[in-house]
Amino acid sequence: MIKKKIQDKDVSLRLIFSTTFFGLLIMTILGVGYIVFSNWMASVNETIIEMAEDKNKDIVSMVNNYLLVPERINENNYKLIENKIVDINNEREREMFFVGVLMSNNSEPLYSFSYGTESGEYYGARRNENYDIEIMKNNADTEGHSWYYKVTNKMTSGDIAVKAGKFDARTREWYKAAKESGKFIFSPIYKHFIMNDLTISAAIPVYDNEGEVNGVLGAHIILSRIDDFLKDITGDINALAIIIDKNTGELVANSFDLNNFEILKDGNIKRKNIIEIHNKALIEAYNNYSINNKDSYQVVSEGENFYTRTTEYSKNGLEWLIITAVPQNIFMAAIYRNMKSTFIFTILVIIITLVVLLKITNRYLKPMTNLKTVTEKFAQGDLSQRVVIATKDEVGDISNSFNKMADIISILVNDLEKKVEERTVELEYTNTALKENSERLRITLNSVGEGFISTDKFGKIVMMNNVAESLTGWLEKEAIGKTFEEIFNIINENTREKCDSPVIKVLNTGDTSEIENDTILISKEGREIYIEDSAAPIKDENGNIFGGVIIFRDATEKREKQTRIKYLSYHDSLTGLYNRRFYEEELQRLDIERNLPISLVMVDLNGLKLTNDAFGHKTGDEIIKKTANIIKKVCRADEIIARIGGDELIILLPKTDSKDAENIIQRIDDYIKAEKYDKVIFSASMGYAVKTDMSQNMDKVFKEAEDFMYRRKLSESSSIRSKNIDLIMNSLFEKSNREMLHSIRVSNLCESIAKNLNFTKDSINQIRIAGLMHDIGKIGIEDSILNKKSRLNDEEWNAIKRHPEIGYRILSSANEFSEIADFILAHHEKFDGTGYPKKLKGKNIPIEARIISIADAYDAMISERTYKNELSVDQAILEIKRSSGTQFDTSIAKIFVEKVLGKKWD
Repeated sequence: MIKKKIQDKDVSLRLIFSTTFFGLLIMTILGVGYIVFSNWMASVNETIIEMAEDKNKDIVSMVNNYLLVPERINENNYKLIENKIVDINNEREREMFFVGVLMSNNSEPLYSFSYGTESGEYYGARRNENYDIEIMKNNADTEGHSWYYKVTNKMTSGDIAVKAGKFDARTREWYKAAKESGKFIFSPIYKHFIMNDLTISAAIPVYDNEGEVNGVLGAHIILSRIDDFLKDITGDINALAIIIDKNTGELVANSFDLNNFEILKDGNIKRKNIIEIHNKALIEAYNNYSINNKDSYQVVSEGENFYTRTTEYSKNGLEWLIITAVPQNIFMAAIYRNMKSTFIFTILVIIITLVVLLKITNRYLKPMTNLKTVTEKFAQGDLSQRVVIATKDEVGDISNSFNKMADIISILVNDLEKKVEERTVELEYTNTALKENSERLRITLNSVGEGFISTDKFGKIVMMNNVAESLTGWLEKEAIGKTFEEIFNIINENTREKCDSPVIKVLNTGDTSEIENDTILISKEGREIYIEDSAAPIKDENGNIFGGVIIFRDATEKREKQTRIKYLSYHDSLTGLYNRRFYEEELQRLDIERNLPISLVMVDLNGLKLTNDAFGHKTGDEIIKKTANIIKKVCRADEIIARIGGDELIILLPKTDSKDAENIIQRIDDYIKAEKYDKVIFSASMGYAVKTDMSQNMDKVFKEAEDFMYRRKLSESSSIRSKNIDLIMNSLFEKSNREMLHSIRVSNLCESIAKNLNFTKDSINQIRIAGLMHDIGKIGIEDSILNKKSRLNDEEWNAIKRHPEIGYRILSSANEFSEIADFILAHHEKFDGTGYPKKLKGKNIPIEARIISIADAYDAMISERTYKNELSVDQAILEIKRSSGTQFDTSIAKIFVEKVLGKKWD
């Protein structure tokens, strides 16, 4: 019995010994490996740190060489202009100078070399998108626009290549920075105005003999080539390099093909910030330098170790940071090879040890193996399995216990199978009901017109309807399981900053939530959609939150209407200028001492009513818009232009004295005199007044400007109205040759009648002009009616009957034609009071109108008409006799027949 106990105990001790031996072997191998690997890693770290420092030095040297190009060009050339060795006012000499500099720097990053003057001129040469050189010119000859010319073989300007828009170098950052510093300086980075690239300008002021700034010389380079240089420097070791603005963190250049900026929909650019590059190594290096001022840093990014080095670069206004990240893995290859060899050797030792141990322990483990096999089959469902007990050691005891347990489980399982079968039927019924309810819920959600998204308590997407798919750009099957913030990307319209997640908010607080009105949803495709939404938590019967739901809708159309209403509340709908309300508010805001002197310019369009009467309100509206556009072209962007009446505009000019106000008025007047619309001549009377002291009341200044304008209007508007009346007559005759011939004949007949009535010479001339203009009101009648070859219908005839009133309004607007206007208004009145438009009778009708009535009717009767045969002279005279006393004045009719036509009345 004692011997058996010793044997039983001996089996367990051998197993423990084998395990202990194997464990000590592994620990020894790991300890030695750790010491060796640590020494290798220390050496690698030192090498990487040195290499990162070397790369930064290379980059600093490269940047210095790159920026040396514009610096050298400016230093070499600004004295030529300052000392007038190059005469900037000599066009040929100037063009050869700028083209020569560009040609001599053909392989450099320089794309433009220019000179802006204090008086607003801007000259130079540039390379276009095809890398061809063009000559730039912007002066009085180009009216402040930038024109670009092709270069001839003689390095002078040839044909015009491009006529660009308004440009003033004095407003550019590089010009202002150089002028303010008084020395060579680099400008802030800005977007190239042709190429999609970032640009920097090296600028230096040019002085005259008195030490005053004459202008600024600028050499302009693009920055994208720095990306290529960074890739060349870092490519051999797969390192990362980036150059950023020290103060803002905005990207200047990088070595990993990331765009340093993005182009917005309006054509402007948004420079990317280092926090947007999705590179943990570079971002942490930047943050560590900014916060702790540490220029070396080790970071793990995407499972890989990086050593970073940060270097400041400061030069003539530039404040940059150069950050290099060197991956550790480039030095780990050799280490990994040694580790692999060591690992293989270790594995072989372990295998040999295992084989020896297996052979020794196999005979003792066989019963355990049999027990394991039986338990596995039992676990797989074969409840008939039992262990054959071969020994009475610990394994035998366990086997015996297992057999007893198996007997009990067999009895329990037989009863359990019946219960499972019953529960399975119940579960299938429940699943069917759940599936039907789920489908009903989905159909309901897809039928509503708003987006619906549901999440679990962790903020991950569980469900979304088709409206939500349309607005977010995500399909439900793509979105399920993703975080709500990843699918529902919302930003503030004004700040463009990311908004807090409404779902996360309700999950944290347990309360409902609504987003602000100025929230934009950015879809998966990048579309920006104004939205309104509300979010709420989903709670169980005990009030525990187990999810969230958000309902949202497209509010773009609503937003656009609100924006339009807001715009119209401060703008004139016809011209786009500010309206009276905005003007009055701005006047109160700007009426402060630092804006003195403040000038007010009143603008009143001459003869607008005449134009509306003659050519229609559409033409009048176009003239108002043209005048508004001219004023906007002349005035600066910060000057207030408003339409305060039908034909009245006002210009509010802060910090503008009377001389500048007169210059603005003169420029506006010059533009208007050169402008026409559909042959209509238009003009504007302008007056101004200046507030020079805060004691002056702006209402009084307004009245002074208005009075000044009206004084000018009295002297200017009459001439314009007379010219437009002549224009109206010519336009009428151009529309209808028949009307021209008819008017000439009526004019001659009126003159003859007046002579036979012994009118004075002036009266005869007056009736002759009235006869010529008697149908001037037909300018307001449609051409289709005037030239119609068939009989007019009632509607067309009523339109024709309006022409005396139209003619009256046109002629009464000019003083020299005001008397004639009364004759024109009454020339279709009848002697018996049945005429139009006023139904005047007998002597109440001016005698001149009675003369025109007879001459007009007679010429119409003897002239050919498409819808009625012409009458002979005798037939016409007979008709006049019949109508005497009703349509015509008998006494005038008798003189007309006897004296003018030379026929007998009886």
